[in-house]
Amino acid sequence: RQRQMCIRDREKNVDQPFHDCKILLGEIEKLTLVKFDATISARIDTGATISSLDAYNIQIYRRNKNRWVQFETKTDNQTITLNAQLLKYVGIKQQATKEDQLRPIVLMDIKIGQLLGSYGFSLSNREHLKTKALIGRNILGHQALVDVSKKFVQSGECGEVPRPGERFGGRGTFLRSVSATGRRGRSDRCSVSSRTATPLSLI
Repeated sequence: RQRQMCIRDREKNVDQPFHDCKILLGEIEKLTLVKFDATISARIDTGATISSLDAYNIQIYRRNKNRWVQFETKTDNQTITLNAQLLKYVGIKQQATKEDQLRPIVLMDIKIGQLLGSYGFSLSNREHLKTKALIGRNILGHQALVDVSKKFVQSGECGEVPRPGERFGGRGTFLRSVSATGRRGRSDRCSVSSRTATPLSLI
């Protein structure tokens, strides 16, 4: 019945967010860099505007009149060298300093369980942090709910393997919904859709 309601909402207005058809994510999830067959534990942050990836030894070069970035990053079990096309630079505000830090933005093909797509990542040194990737609102958009009491929901390591149409949440469970504008809400249920996620924006 829940699935039928979602289908009816989609037929009424394709631009309407599917509030009852969202992917459930824990506080930390397994992020797969599809083209490089690499897996990184990523923290889910509903307060971050753009996602971020650990990077060092960053070098900018040209390929076929386009700018590319070569950098090293740490996965869960090794250090790898990646090459990705440079989209732009953005200024990121730092709490420790008053000046914005200029960071390159690269486009990455990723997979987080049932969520799949191409998204922008800022490159920064996350050596001092436990997780080497951060998933922000440019990926979460209107397509995810975050349960901060759980970890690795999409990979099944938390003991719960999400299935299409399965309901999550309930009494005593806090689920944080995310919008592209950063507004947060509460919901006591979530129906997981097996659809491929469509990026709301690249950055």
